[in-house]
Amino acid sequence: MPSFSLTKTYLDCQTDNGTTIVCYASVLSLGHLKFRHASWLELLPDGTSKRRQTFIRGAMPENTEQGNILWQCRSLHAAGTWRPEHPSLPLQHLHTERGLTTDWHCLQPRSRVSLRLENRHYEGIGYAERLHMTLPPWKLPIDTLHWGRFLGDKGSTIIWIVWEGPSPVTLLWDTQWRHHPAGLHASADGSSLRTDTLRLDFDRRHILREGAIGSTVLRTFPALAKKLLPPSILHLHECKWAGRATLTTSSGTEPGLSIHEIVRFSPPSAS
Repeated sequence: MPSFSLTKTYLDCQTDNGTTIVCYASVLSLGHLKFRHASWLELLPDGTSKRRQTFIRGAMPENTEQGNILWQCRSLHAAGTWRPEHPSLPLQHLHTERGLTTDWHCLQPRSRVSLRLENRHYEGIGYAERLHMTLPPWKLPIDTLHWGRFLGDKGSTIIWIVWEGPSPVTLLWDTQWRHHPAGLHASADGSSLRTDTLRLDFDRRHILREGAIGSTVLRTFPALAKKLLPPSILHLHECKWAGRATLTTSSGTEPGLSIHEIVRFSPPSAS
């Protein structure tokens, strides 16, 4: 199997009228091959969507001295600025195996976003993170991944990542990182997340993306390079939702906006 390295930045934006945009920018090294991927997906309030991506002419975001994140990808006719409303969070080392690592860094837990896609301009709240991996994802000890973020209308911010499998990981941010928070449970159908001190209930009417990544994210991945990937990655199944959510704590309830996903790493069952 060829050597592997991936640096992926995730950026999102949700507007007051219910539009959601998620953007990805990454550099993937697979043996001697290097791919500069970028994409955006736009989900409108009526449930219709539009997406564009490139594996050749992608551009990575830039960080300014003021802490802003600037992303411009001319090939996708996209440009945006993410201005932090909260400082970046400490880097999290999720897994290390034989010197190969998986590191997750929340760059902006909560942002003010100004974004242009083609001839459309959006203002809203958002989020930014970066994942760096030298351990190939098909070697991660995961059966199911739960990930998400909630931005409350009153200012609450909740971020979580849950790995189910041989080496479980449970991380949740509310006012600090909590490793293995008591009672943390992410529902198998994506309807809720709870701990001993909070509960999130999600409106799942709008799906951003669903299916095996071989037919979604990697549908236009170069065929020669796709042959270097194991079938387990091409069959990996994801479902990502966007919409309203409600946070419940001992202080009461708070509505807000969320984006969350479930990724199943297990291979498809034999027919």
